[in-house]
Amino acid sequence: MRKYLRIFFALSKRAVTSLFPRLAVNRNIDNYGIYISRLKNKNGLEIGGPSNIFRENDILPVYPFIANLDDYSFNRPVEHRGRLLREGFTYEYSKYKKKGYQYIGDAVDLAQIADNTYDFVMGSHISEHIANLFKAFGEWLRVLKDGGAILLVIPHKDGTFDHRRPVTPIGHLIEDYRNDTKEDNLSHLEEVLSLTDIDRDPFVPDIDFLITRSKNNSSIRAMHHHVFDTSLVVSIFDYFKLQILALDQVMPHHIIILGEKVSGKRSVDNSLFTGRNAAYRNTSPFPSDRLKHGA
Repeated sequence: MRKYLRIFFALSKRAVTSLFPRLAVNRNIDNYGIYISRLKNKNGLEIGGPSNIFRENDILPVYPFIANLDDYSFNRPVEHRGRLLREGFTYEYSKYKKKGYQYIGDAVDLAQIADNTYDFVMGSHISEHIANLFKAFGEWLRVLKDGGAILLVIPHKDGTFDHRRPVTPIGHLIEDYRNDTKEDNLSHLEEVLSLTDIDRDPFVPDIDFLITRSKNNSSIRAMHHHVFDTSLVVSIFDYFKLQILALDQVMPHHIIILGEKVSGKRSVDNSLFTGRNAAYRNTSPFPSDRLKHGA
């Protein structure tokens, strides 16, 4: 049974893009045009790329519209990435585009990049792998120009092997920042090992593999430190005074959010996305989002 469950969840991750790519783009991403409008012909930085979800004919194909894209990634071992990164103009995110600059380092420290460099910052399924997420956010916003956009795709717990774990309180993320939590932190290890549903993770053959990989997370960076639902993601953007421009929730496990770094004294109003009556609660495909409606 476990074997068939693994096959099912592995296929479900690819079903939207492999079987019906055009259907996925046209029907599942309500705000697709908004995402494109903020990235088209702009210069940006990706964290932890390249990402399949951004490729042509995938769920959110923004790569074809970007003018230039650099990348900032941690150099994981070959057996976990498949290749070693080389710093320089080696970042290939599209065969139709000029290679961008490949930076190597931690997402919480972009010291190689000057303030206000990029028109946008983007990343897919990288937030959960960062121990000190708010420190990373501070760096991403530092290198982002005023008026620039940040586009993130973050896994919703309901659709992942984290579905048994509790959503991380925003206060915990704040404390991680105040305590200067390091990226080798393993404070969530016990929770990961006891509550991860390995039947939903096609990359984890058994619990022994998960234990070994998690204990070596400082070099592998595969562990999910924190667990997200849509409410937490919205709260993070609101905390950093990012004006939310678009929000989509796409099966099997994607929260897609776009925010603007507001310049000057312009106020931020995210009331459409916050609170018990937020519109997304009526349309979310994820049960835990809907259950909170009216609670």
